[in-house]
Amino acid sequence: MSVSTSRAGDRAFAMVNKPIGREQELEVIAREFRRYQALRELRNRSALLGHELVGWIRHDVESISLCARCGARLYALTDSERIEDGEALTDPCPGREPVDLTRVP
Repeated sequence: MSVSTSRAGDRAFAMVNKPIGREQELEVIAREFRRYQALRELRNRSALLGHELVGWIRHDVESISLCARCGARLYALTDSERIEDGEALTDPCPGREPVDLTRVP
């Protein structure tokens, strides 16, 4: 296993390179796609309350994000049991009016 890190402007990211067997490839790809869909849905739900998430910090199946405007938190566990929590999903952002996602280009 190896870890690569990089920066793009004011953002940093890390990638873990871990070999997996060919028999596990489709399972891993499907799991990561489901995680991506879940986090995208949570981002969209928080945007309806006016929040602007700044990215995700992840450890295994746990992900955390913050609103850039007010610091509201969002926690997600994207495993077989999906758990989501945080004020970014329940409280309107005091720094901005809620977003109408049907009007976003």
